[in-house]
Amino acid sequence: MSTDERLTADQAASLAGVRRDTWHSYVSRGQAPEPDGRVGRTPWWWRSTVERYLDSRPGQGARTDRA
Repeated sequence: MSTDERLTADQAASLAGVRRDTWHSYVSRGQAPEPDGRVGRTPWWWRSTVERYLDSRPGQGARTDRA
């Protein structure tokens, strides 16, 4: 049995290093994963879902303005 924990939007956003509103915007634009489930109207994500998403994101690009 998995010990994966459910994350609220606040927790998922914190893990991603963004504000909750930004997290919701990413989700609505398809830039972050859809919720794994809902309790009423409240979305939740498995921690592993958010971690997989974060691992798949490209890193910050290299600066090209320095020699």
